[in-house]
Amino acid sequence: MYSHQTKPHNKQYTSLVSITSDVHKPIQLKDNRSSSVIQRKLQFAMNAITSNTDVIQLGKKKPKTTTSNALNKNKATKVKKKIKKTPYDRPSFTADSKQSAILHHNTSKRSSFQINPKKPNLPSLNAAQPHRFPWKDMREVTKGYHTGQKKKQFQSMIRFLKTSGDTRIEHIERRLERSKRKKDVSKIKGRTELLKRAKGSQSSFNKAHKEYTDTQNDKTLKEFLRQANSHHANVPDYGAHFGVNQPVNDAIHLNIRKSRSRKRKNSTDLRPRSPSPTSKKLLSELDPGSSEKGIAVDKDGKIITTGGKLIDPSTLSPDIQKKYALFKKTKIKSFMSNAPFGSPYKKST
Repeated sequence: MYSHQTKPHNKQYTSLVSITSDVHKPIQLKDNRSSSVIQRKLQFAMNAITSNTDVIQLGKKKPKTTTSNALNKNKATKVKKKIKKTPYDRPSFTADSKQSAILHHNTSKRSSFQINPKKPNLPSLNAAQPHRFPWKDMREVTKGYHTGQKKKQFQSMIRFLKTSGDTRIEHIERRLERSKRKKDVSKIKGRTELLKRAKGSQSSFNKAHKEYTDTQNDKTLKEFLRQANSHHANVPDYGAHFGVNQPVNDAIHLNIRKSRSRKRKNSTDLRPRSPSPTSKKLLSELDPGSSEKGIAVDKDGKIITTGGKLIDPSTLSPDIQKKYALFKKTKIKSFMSNAPFGSPYKKST
């Protein structure tokens, strides 16, 4: 025995665990370990038995116990999994929609930077696809139509999406022909793919609309809303997310072109500003009652464009002004006229 060891007591302790060598004769195990150690383990075993928990073998590590918080979390997770998604949940953009917007941006002469089609990394560019007609209005109009209401608004929405889609495809075809005449190889490649994606989106929307109107059920409704939300003409390009797209959110977001001089040279006489083809179709075809919030404007009533510019409605043509006046207006207080686009958004402190 080493000097640091204590001499064991002479009294022996009998283990609670009995082992039977044969059917009739139990064998008691003798344990000569220190009484303090044995007592602690025996007490631990008795506590386990009396508290209706699993019996813990002597000499084994104490198992991990499940806390009430963990149990509640597991229950919450199980309940969450049981919640069934509805057809009205906002869907993600389709591949045709995303690639169409990227190709539109990359082949536009006004773009100051390029977006990687395979790895867009949109947060680093503060970029997003701004809706012209917002998702919330699209969902509510469809929901109303699905329950036998808002038929007029639904039909106007369909008209807007179909005519604006056809117009955009024609516009892309003209741009592609110009690229071919100029033998601009990079633009030819990009616009050929852009045309393919736009036609794919238009075709998918037309198909989903027909299937939904022919057979109205959750499956066809869900697919219709997915294709409508991703319609290539309604989300045709990219713009600044934080500061512009995000605060506008559920309001109509118009795209207004720059003014051009009436004469080609040495003229200061400007033509009235004109909405883009899709925005013009929206003002012409969409029933004003289709939108809850109407058109996004700033505190002074100027139109907030998808490009983050402010346009005075009085600079529009008289015909467009009349159509514009029929829609509600929503003032966007958190709009940022200097929001970054092409670089990360940094929240000011």
